[in-house]
Order: sequence, then C-alpha cells, then structure tokens
Amino acid sequence: MKMKFAERLKELRKENGYTQVMLAEALGLSKGTVAMWETGKRTPDYEIINMMSDMFDRRIDYILGYSDDPTSPRLTREQIEELGKWELRKHLLYKFSCLPAEPRRRVLLFCTVSLTEKIII
Repeated sequence: MKMKFAERLKELRKENGYTQVMLAEALGLSKGTVAMWETGKRTPDYEIINMMSDMFDRRIDYILGYSDDPTSPRLTREQIEELGKWELRKHLLYKFSCLPAEPRRRVLLFCTVSLTEKIII
C-alpha cells in the first residue's frame, strides 16, 4: 500500500538514524519545518526533495509516496554497462546508415552469412 509523504518521510528519517533536528540541520532548515512535513501540514519544495533523494538513496516518487519501489535512483554497474552497449549500437547503426548502398548491401550479406554459419554449427 502506498504511503503518504508525511509517513514515508518519517519512516525514511528513522530508518537512516536521523532525528528531526538532525534532518533539519542536514537540510539547512528548522526542526519545526521537518515536524510540519511529518504531520502533513506542509510539503518541501523540489530542491529539498531532491536533497532527500540523495541523502536517503531513494527515488523521488518513493519519497513522495507515489511508489512502493524503494530501489536506489543510482544506476548499477550492470545498468551503466548496458547503457554503454546501447550507445555503441546506436553509433554503429548511425555509421551503417551513412554507408553508400553497395557497401551496406555487403555488410548485410556478411552478417547474414555469419549468422547462418553460427546457426548451422
């Protein structure tokens, strides 16, 4: 079940070992401001929510209570490697599209033959 922002903030604050005073100091705000957020009387601006995302290592939609997915907003090493592969693929496709018709036909023929040989083997 999705939580409201006030509940989620309190949960994250405690989970990360912050008191209201400690969180307020880390964000450069007053304790009263944090207390108002946790009682649902006020909400922080985007810049503060973004700071909390960094502090708690949670996505903004999770902090705001729109999602129950507590995963980190940071990319894993595997995700970064996969993005690199996509960039390489994009670059190769661009280079391929710039080839004149005959060299493009030869590349396609080579790929077709290579794939056929791998399937047979």
